[in-house]
Amino acid sequence: MSEATADTPEPLSAAWCAEHFDHLNPLVGPNLQDTLATLRSTGGLTHSDQHGGFWIASGYEEVLAIAQDWESFSSEHGITVPSGPTSVPAIPEQVDPPRHREFKRIINAHFTPAVVLEREADTRALVTEL
Repeated sequence: MSEATADTPEPLSAAWCAEHFDHLNPLVGPNLQDTLATLRSTGGLTHSDQHGGFWIASGYEEVLAIAQDWESFSSEHGITVPSGPTSVPAIPEQVDPPRHREFKRIINAHFTPAVVLEREADTRALVTEL
């Protein structure tokens, strides 16, 4: 791990996750599950000072409340951190109801358990090849 400084705790530590979490830190990917568990242990809602500051909802109750309150937590203005201009919105993730429901209705038929099972072998073969 990289060295901690007087101002910044050791990356991936609970103190780092609680105030300085940076999903783009190269140490996060190889230690993703442990890092996410540490992040959840700091509380269900955490503010990071990285990338201009952003909030991380990692607790079940917090994520559920946010997902159900699209008017307060709109996706229409972007879903990436750090934010940046995009030429094409990510659909359906970056669309709020009622338009979100229209897109979900179109794609839901392609993600039923039966359809996923039907495509599983080909998907696994492709992933293995990649």
